[in-house]
Amino acid sequence: MLIGIDFDNTIACYDKVFQEVAKNQKIVNKNWIGNKTDLKKLILKSKKGKELWMKIQGMVYGQYMKNAEIMDGFVNFLKVTKLLDVDVCIISHKTKYGHFDKNKIDLRKEALKWIKKNKILDANKVYFANTREEKISLINDLKCDIFIDDLIEVLDHDNLNKDIKKIHLSSRNSSKIINFSNWHDIKKNIFKNDEHFIKKCFEKNSENKILQINPVKGRGNSKVFKIKTKNKNFALKLYPDKNLDHRKRQQIEFEALNLLMREGFKNIPSTEFKNDELNISAFTWIEGNEPKRLNQDHINQAVKFIKKLKKISLRNNFKNKKASEACLSYNELIRQISHKKINLLDKNKNEKILIKFISEKLSPISKELIRKGKITWPQESRTLNLQWDKRILSPSDFGFHNSLVTKDKKLYFIDFDYFGWDDPVKLIADFYWHPGMDLNSSLKKLWLSQTKKIFIDDDIFFSDRLHASLPLYGIRWVLIILNIFDDNVASRRLHANKISKTELKEIKKIQLDKADKMLDKILNFNF
Repeated sequence: MLIGIDFDNTIACYDKVFQEVAKNQKIVNKNWIGNKTDLKKLILKSKKGKELWMKIQGMVYGQYMKNAEIMDGFVNFLKVTKLLDVDVCIISHKTKYGHFDKNKIDLRKEALKWIKKNKILDANKVYFANTREEKISLINDLKCDIFIDDLIEVLDHDNLNKDIKKIHLSSRNSSKIINFSNWHDIKKNIFKNDEHFIKKCFEKNSENKILQINPVKGRGNSKVFKIKTKNKNFALKLYPDKNLDHRKRQQIEFEALNLLMREGFKNIPSTEFKNDELNISAFTWIEGNEPKRLNQDHINQAVKFIKKLKKISLRNNFKNKKASEACLSYNELIRQISHKKINLLDKNKNEKILIKFISEKLSPISKELIRKGKITWPQESRTLNLQWDKRILSPSDFGFHNSLVTKDKKLYFIDFDYFGWDDPVKLIADFYWHPGMDLNSSLKKLWLSQTKKIFIDDDIFFSDRLHASLPLYGIRWVLIILNIFDDNVASRRLHANKISKTELKEIKKIQLDKADKMLDKILNFNF
């Protein structure tokens, strides 16, 4: 397979460069913000606008070329093509010199310098054409199987070979040609078979040959595969695309598990390898199932895990990394609640049932609980962050939903990609309210009583903080349940479980019902 790719505005992104040049030339004021398309429309309205636009282009692609950025997701796309032994070439309609350029800067040489500097491709895989027609001929002559361009005029050209798969990199929908707004989606479209990609990656990073590979269903945001080799089984985790989730989940999980292994934790997966470029990690496979009939022994094992976490927290700094969405003060907890609520309302203006639930039921209840929480929350961490010696190294998403029970009834805890420093109160409250576990009242009471014993001797305000925050963390969980209405969260779920858009609509209804029921539990909550 040969994939041909355009260069300008397809691999090299010039939005910031066009802004820079336009401001230097005093075409726009210093506060102007916009992309290439916005600037072009603005310039073409002016007198001799076409001539000025050509002059600006010459400057951007010439003396300012070094300031161009790589399109988000392209490097990862290129890594996948190399892993799968897919050939790639660049075919660009780029004249040697820019229009009205008195300095005669060689645009092609500048482009090649940039390509070499960013380690994109070898120069012998880069082709330049003087005209669009010449570019079309090059695409045909090289026998590209796929061609990717930001210009519809190239892809829709009458002379372009009809057998070539054409992909338009654009946010504008085209009825004629398939289009995607980013390289992450292009990668998914071209390399649909995850298992082929996973197999190549695993065998490249380990000395084991795969006998069998099976996807593991039901993981929240990441794709997980069980890999069988001759001597050992592995869990391989493909994390969400970084354009969907910018948290360094892979790096954090790997570092967290290595820290815990050094500290003698046995009931966790051990790390095997990670590939940062491909966003993949491999761990030992734990043969077990998620516990279904929860009992006192499960609670006791979870409490024991927390005790050990508290003990090691006193002698480790974990590079001062906070847990994902850590809450180290009353103000931070309230800020997160407010942000989640506003975000849901802003992004779902047409979801009438959701808006009614938030405005008529959730908001009045949360407002009253926030008022009460402020009164009872200890002053020491109301506005300021909790002191370091009161924090804990927390898995953040800790619970039986992220655990496996083996045949000997031993619990193993998994998924540490949100790991970091946090208030132990948040860890306890999240476990208490997590909808994925559905603890009965007696197990919830046992959890609270046993975990309080771990912290109250070293933290005199612990009980007060727990009492003030439990209902508020319940409200936070109501909003988390409604995360499915957030486009980024929905995209991660689609990534992990391959659910259809029709199924997504049904899931939204189910989650809204869950949120309503949880809110009723919070109203009836007694500490």
